[in-house]
Amino acid sequence: MKGVRPHTKLPIFVKLSPNVADIRPIVKAAQESGADALVIANTYRAMKIDIRKQRSVLGRVSGGFSGPAIKPMTLALVYQAYEVADIPIIGCGGISVWQDAIEYFLAGATAIQVGCINFTEPLAMPNIIRGVDNYLQDMGYESLSQIIGLAHQNNNE
Repeated sequence: MKGVRPHTKLPIFVKLSPNVADIRPIVKAAQESGADALVIANTYRAMKIDIRKQRSVLGRVSGGFSGPAIKPMTLALVYQAYEVADIPIIGCGGISVWQDAIEYFLAGATAIQVGCINFTEPLAMPNIIRGVDNYLQDMGYESLSQIIGLAHQNNNE
């Protein structure tokens, strides 16, 4: 990060690995090094073994695990990161429906990144956007910014 920052005025988004015990020190280090935003998180280290061939089926020993199953774990990372972050957080991992997006915003994400669901549901993004808009209206909010990190406040009541 420190080597890149002096060479560009473009925003630098740092995608953090979820394969850590505590993401907060990494968030602080990324900020101090000049990151403009954080993307949380990349895929989880995973493996699958073919029990007949008795070796990994991934071609390599391990690979990346993504999709809906990782959402609760990644959501927790976004929540933790928000506690120490002074820069925007882009939450990603397991977002399939608008309710998933709302959870990420409530945990502290200022934006979301949607991946896997787009392979099977081409209208996922329009549906997510429409659902988020409807939620905000139904809950009486004028702006998405009003709910970012709100779970932190409500969990402390």
